[in-house]
Amino acid sequence: MDRIIKQNWTFGKKMNLNEINRIRHFGGEYTLKSEIKKMKKIIYFTFSLLIFFSCGSTKRFSKELSIKELEIRNLVPHPYKRNYIKIINYLYKNHRKDFIEIKGDFFNIKFGDNSAYNFMVGYQEDYDPYKTSLVVMISTSDNSVYSIKMNDVKVTSSKFGDLSEVSKSFRNYPPVLFIRKINVPSRYDIIELIKDDVITITIDGIIYEFVKKTA
Repeated sequence: MDRIIKQNWTFGKKMNLNEINRIRHFGGEYTLKSEIKKMKKIIYFTFSLLIFFSCGSTKRFSKELSIKELEIRNLVPHPYKRNYIKIINYLYKNHRKDFIEIKGDFFNIKFGDNSAYNFMVGYQEDYDPYKTSLVVMISTSDNSVYSIKMNDVKVTSSKFGDLSEVSKSFRNYPPVLFIRKINVPSRYDIIELIKDDVITITIDGIIYEFVKKTA
């Protein structure tokens, strides 16, 4: 039986999951696009109303936290959601108020009094050559005294265990990279699989927490 996604109201539009080739998020709404016979079908829906149908079963997913709720919980979001599902960024738990700014794909966060590191933390469906994995990359910021390579770094997921440090070639800077492969039966299952996960990064005894939190 085909897996479909449908707006949660009587005359809501529907689309086969295997037809979807792009998901975009903006202003609390998700846009699904597919191209069949040179025609595009677009569905707008609120994430809290999202329903998947598969062999008679229904899966419901929680809505994302509002900006106000994020501020109350000291959580810093990453604004990049263009390839949502393929790339899902975690939120930074800013309880020490050490977050500085967003730099491209990275959170720029203080380390001690004289340094700062760039953190990329989340799930990626295809981070060549790694598939369906948690990906954590940490690089040295321009305003740092100490290179990240000089530190003892450990990365752990509350749901999936320790991430392993791996080697990967980079052109301009030498970050540290940690990977944890996740078994994802269907690409949209990842939303529930990583729900409420906490990735803890420990750098020379200093703890940084990144969470995948919903309302």
